[in-house]
Amino acid sequence: MKTQRGTRALNIIAALLIVAASTPSAYGMQKTEQFRFRVLLDDKEIGYHDFTVTSQGKREVVESRAEFDVRLLFVPVYSYRHQNTEVWHDGCLTRIRARTDDNGKNYDVRGELGPHSFQLVTQDDTQSLSRDCVMTFAYWRRDFLKQPRLLNSQTGELIEVEVQPLEDVRYSLPSDAVQADGYRIRARHEELDIRVWYARDGGKWLALESTVKGGRTLTYLPKTTAGQVLARNEQPGG
Repeated sequence: MKTQRGTRALNIIAALLIVAASTPSAYGMQKTEQFRFRVLLDDKEIGYHDFTVTSQGKREVVESRAEFDVRLLFVPVYSYRHQNTEVWHDGCLTRIRARTDDNGKNYDVRGELGPHSFQLVTQDDTQSLSRDCVMTFAYWRRDFLKQPRLLNSQTGELIEVEVQPLEDVRYSLPSDAVQADGYRIRARHEELDIRVWYARDGGKWLALESTVKGGRTLTYLPKTTAGQVLARNEQPGG
């Protein structure tokens, strides 16, 4: 009798564990999306930048990793390594931990939302930012374009930006062309010029370009396609 009761109890516990494992948490079902890019400098591939976005209800965890290497006549002249973890809640940043080696110059950024402010610590400084919604350059979520100030995850600087729509462009894929919405992001007081494109249908992040030192162009293209953004020199539209 004791053996039967013990067996029945184990069966009940096992059933409860199965139900618990298959029941969505209070945050809701978990979803993971990846953005994996080849990085080109003036059309020459120099590395990659990958993003993994795991969302559950109003919470998002974003892991990103970038590695660039530039060579001149097979001689290394520049290297870049970046790792970043961000936690978001209800569309706003609540925590960040980023490390960067920019050709030998190291950056360390840590930040967390507290009861009174967003505490940000870098290798050089400690800041208390307003509790108002803090956002990084979160290209994977299109609504970041509405922010007047964005946090640079590499340096920990809060940058005032202006965003303008680009004229209608098409994003070419090997088998088709996708209508895209493009935007130009510029800093008000710094040298920053970024163009970013999203699929008009569904809003998925498609590609990115940035003008860097020397007037050169840094481009992000999906690893899974040979696509490229057409009419890259479009002027801001009305």
